[in-house]
Amino acid sequence: QEISDDSKYAGSFFFTKDAIGRGDGTKLFSTIAYQLALKFPSFRAQIDAAMLGNPTLPTKSIDIQLRYLIIEPLLCVNDWPAHNPTVIIDGLDECAGSKQMQSEILSLISEAITEHNIPLRFLIVSRPEYWISGSFEIGPLVHVTKSLCLRDDVDANWDIEKYLREGFNKIYEENFQIMSSTPRPWPPDHIIRQFVYSASGQYIYASTVLKFVGASSNFCDPREQLHILTTAGPHHASAFSDLDKLYATILSSYPRPHTMKRVLGGLLLYYGEKTIQEMLGVDSGEIQLVLRALSSLIKVSKVEYSEEFRVLEPIFGSPLVEASISFSHLSFCEFLEDESRSGGYAIDESAVETEIICAIIKLGVDIVEDNPRAERTIERIGLSTYRTMLARFLGLLPEVRLDARSIANVLEKLCESLRKIIACKPSHVAQPSHLYWFTTFVLDFLNNMELMAALDDQYWRKKHRHLLQSLTDVLTIAQTISAQQIMDRSPKNSATFAYIALYSPYYSPDVQHSIKDISELKNIGLDTIISDLQHLPDLVYLDFFDSDRGYLGYMHIGPVFSAVHHKVQGQCQENQHIGAWDPQI
Repeated sequence: QEISDDSKYAGSFFFTKDAIGRGDGTKLFSTIAYQLALKFPSFRAQIDAAMLGNPTLPTKSIDIQLRYLIIEPLLCVNDWPAHNPTVIIDGLDECAGSKQMQSEILSLISEAITEHNIPLRFLIVSRPEYWISGSFEIGPLVHVTKSLCLRDDVDANWDIEKYLREGFNKIYEENFQIMSSTPRPWPPDHIIRQFVYSASGQYIYASTVLKFVGASSNFCDPREQLHILTTAGPHHASAFSDLDKLYATILSSYPRPHTMKRVLGGLLLYYGEKTIQEMLGVDSGEIQLVLRALSSLIKVSKVEYSEEFRVLEPIFGSPLVEASISFSHLSFCEFLEDESRSGGYAIDESAVETEIICAIIKLGVDIVEDNPRAERTIERIGLSTYRTMLARFLGLLPEVRLDARSIANVLEKLCESLRKIIACKPSHVAQPSHLYWFTTFVLDFLNNMELMAALDDQYWRKKHRHLLQSLTDVLTIAQTISAQQIMDRSPKNSATFAYIALYSPYYSPDVQHSIKDISELKNIGLDTIISDLQHLPDLVYLDFFDSDRGYLGYMHIGPVFSAVHHKVQGQCQENQHIGAWDPQI
């Protein structure tokens, strides 16, 4: 309404499924033509002539409507604003009918602009459904459009904050008799900021908050309503019923909900396609279908990092693929984690974590038994991604309770396989690098008393105390054998190895170092470090993190070196100038 009199405004159409006629795509161009006629007298004369010639035009197909009600009249207009006025189309994703209708609307608009050069601009607002996003990423629209993603726009957060403050001020004034004893500003700034953060660029989240707090019922106290929103409780779920309905509607469109939930469970634990595929058993093609169907809720980012590191991908795998998929909105994560809100779509994170831990231990059994399947699986996942999983699931304390029986069963199988190997008293093992990383993190897992408390139940304590001790014994032996084997074969005449030897704390199982900082502070060329790392995959893995300096590479020092730290450090002290070791290190 504020811009309706502006000459730069041409007209608008707001799609919505909940209002009769407002979701009908066949009414789009006839409505826009009518608004143009009201706004611009010179256009009105042209459209009057068109309607006199064929009064049934508004009932024709949308391509006929666009041609005879908009394109041809515009091409005949002489008196037209110098600045092409803008047509606003909001909620295209809510246009009723098939995806083809939404795609056809975009295709026709593209044709009108690129082939007929009509003097109009279009502002199209929509959730990024894959077929809609695809129309802007390929074809003619690529060259004539500019895309703006609200979830990535700092101004969107500022606008939402302004919208919330104005809305809360209005609620305060409308309920002044109730609120008179409450100091302003209300709510406090930190609550406003939390709502802005949770909105993630979504106006529907902000409007839902204001609608709930300012509920029209005479018996609703805005202060109590706000308290419900900011604290967990039985009434919290009802506050976001409108938003939850939207999420449930999007999820219900996928025909295989069980598979979809497995993918969402993996994403909630911050893992990507390869991990979900190998550890949760979801086909790669199915994962892509889920990501495409939920493209309005899930963001798939293309992340680029320095070309120098690509030479390491055949050895370490791509460390970025697992960081490229994330949820677009924090409120969607909260929806999935709260069964009272999501119902059958709720994700049981403890079940997902248990399943991944069991899959990792089963993969460890394959390593112990020298099953070729283990090497193939790790190669598909990527060395860095696999070791990240070990560090996360076996070296760190999970925040959820785990299924003790399931984990005990796979540990029992692991113990049995290790006993068979140790009984042969080997001096060498077939996969020493994989075995060492795996055994070390499993030992951390078993020695973590807090984690054992998370597994604590009568079944675990009474029936598997002996298993823990036996497993610890055989793991320690396997760890020692593989550690020595790794150190025997690791090249020790490089500057990078020397850095690891002299600067890594022996007590830490997984220390990370910025590769760029190593290069700058220790005067080791980046090319030299990268070349050295190609020969040290037993000792490290790589990861990349976004920063204000771009995506920076980090080298994680593995537990292999920790176990032999004293010995290697002693060698360094005895001979400070071995091979190519830089003396200044």
